[in-house]
Amino acid sequence: MVDEGAFFTVGLWTVKSGKEEEFVKKWQEFARWSLDAMEGGSWAYLVQDREQKNRFVSFGPWDSLETIAAWRQTTEFKSAIAEFRGLCEEVTPGTMQEVAHFTKPSTPAPG
Repeated sequence: MVDEGAFFTVGLWTVKSGKEEEFVKKWQEFARWSLDAMEGGSWAYLVQDREQKNRFVSFGPWDSLETIAAWRQTTEFKSAIAEFRGLCEEVTPGTMQEVAHFTKPSTPAPG
């Protein structure tokens, strides 16, 4: 059995060709609103595929499934997703749970 870990929201985005810059700008606005207006999230990342420039993945941790559900029920969330669907060929949201993680041990500073 896996111990309960952190919850993450994840988005898989395939953006319409030529709309990548607009998508990134809209995502940044949405992420800023999400972190400022909602409790439970602490950071959000958007990464872009280096070879397939219209493919993006977004992810960020939340403190509970309840805070994720509350975020997804807001008018602002629903409106943003509708805008993203207009910019994207495909939008796949998800909720994931940490099952393992590793960090590099601290290295003492020289000197």
